[in-house]
Amino acid sequence: MNQEEYRIQCQIFVWAEGNLQNYPELSLLKADASGLRLRIGNAVKAKRLGITKKGWPDLHFPISRGGYHALFIELKTEKGLVSKEQKVMLQKLWNEGNFTCVCRGFDATIKVITAYLEGKIETEVK
Repeated sequence: MNQEEYRIQCQIFVWAEGNLQNYPELSLLKADASGLRLRIGNAVKAKRLGITKKGWPDLHFPISRGGYHALFIELKTEKGLVSKEQKVMLQKLWNEGNFTCVCRGFDATIKVITAYLEGKIETEVK
C-alpha cells in the first residue's frame, strides 16, 4: 500500500466513524491487513493464519444489500494499477454473490459504499 492509498483508507474510516448515526452498519466495515509491511517472522505468521492473502481486496463490508452477500472494494489511487491477482480475487468474490469493485480515491469509494448501503447498486462496477 502506498502512502496515498494509506491516506485515503484512513479518511474512509474517519468518514465511516462519523456517519454511524446515519448508517449504523458502517461499524462492520473492515480493512484487510495485506497492505501492511511486516517483519518477515510476522509476515509468515500472518500468511499461515490467513490474515494476508495475495489479491484480497482492501475493504470488506459484510452486509447484504441489493441481492449481494457483501461488498468488497479494491482501493486505488487515480493512477494505481490493479494486479492480476486482485482481478482474479475480485472475480472469484463476484462469482460467489458479492458486489466487487475497484474504487479510485476517497469520493468514489464513499459513493459506492453509500449506494450499496441504500440498495442502489445493481451492476458490477470494475
